[in-house]
Amino acid sequence: MTTDTTTIEQLALLRRWQRGTRVLQVAHILAANHTHRLNRFVGIIVVILTTIVGTSIFASLQSQATIFAKIVVGLLSLAAAVLSSLQLFFRHDDVVQRHKHAFARYGELRREIEQHLACPPNTANDFCVIVERIRTSWDSADKETPPLPQKLHDRAIKQIDDHDRNHPQVAINAA
Repeated sequence: MTTDTTTIEQLALLRRWQRGTRVLQVAHILAANHTHRLNRFVGIIVVILTTIVGTSIFASLQSQATIFAKIVVGLLSLAAAVLSSLQLFFRHDDVVQRHKHAFARYGELRREIEQHLACPPNTANDFCVIVERIRTSWDSADKETPPLPQKLHDRAIKQIDDHDRNHPQVAINAA
């Protein structure tokens, strides 16, 4: 699939970049899903705690609550307030959107690289222009995207490797 001027090394560079953008694309959607689940979990805990506190306070108005019960209600109220504040502070919804944007951005880069693998440039100069444009876009994307935990990056690599192992024809086309 090489042209007269596109070398094996140049195509290998594009394949490495294709894999790198594919890993980042998958890792960012994993991060978006993880952050979304975390936000939902914290929100559910806050609702449960505030419900318990509200009903406990209402019940304590009806009877003489023990000191222990008052302390427990106070601690639950404090926990609900802290979790609610942390949920606002970490701005999970914003982080989810940033990861989804990164997912889309790396997907665009990956598809552009795949296009150039399918239709390699005819001259060395064309190749250099393409590589410079991709590198500049990738650098820009890296600056705008939220950081990825290493655990999610590793999970993305594992998912891609598993997918390629189970779908060898697709892996050959993606390689």
